[in-house]
Amino acid sequence: MITDCFSDNVYVSHYPLDVFFEDLIAFTSIVFSAALIFALVRIFLAPQGRVISLGLTETSASQSDLDLRKSSYPVLFLYVLTSFVTFFLGVRIFDGYRYLTELLANVFIRWT
Repeated sequence: MITDCFSDNVYVSHYPLDVFFEDLIAFTSIVFSAALIFALVRIFLAPQGRVISLGLTETSASQSDLDLRKSSYPVLFLYVLTSFVTFFLGVRIFDGYRYLTELLANVFIRWT
């Protein structure tokens, strides 16, 4: 069943809660099964003598990741500028998508 994620309605009447919870249970069972299979494959099929690391400690970071203080100010400025530009570009694209869907919906309603 298709979910209407961009609706302005608080409750979508054509998607009852019992169907939603059935779909949610089916989705979580698929995701948890895939995650369990992936974890078991990583654990049991790892080459012998190799340590499996999740990369959550400082020892797994590369030297360049640990030395951010040694980065030059223009490079740090470019990192910050790139993150802001990417965020605002994503917001503008989302607004454009919403505008186009409303525009196409209005055009479609006028033609019917």
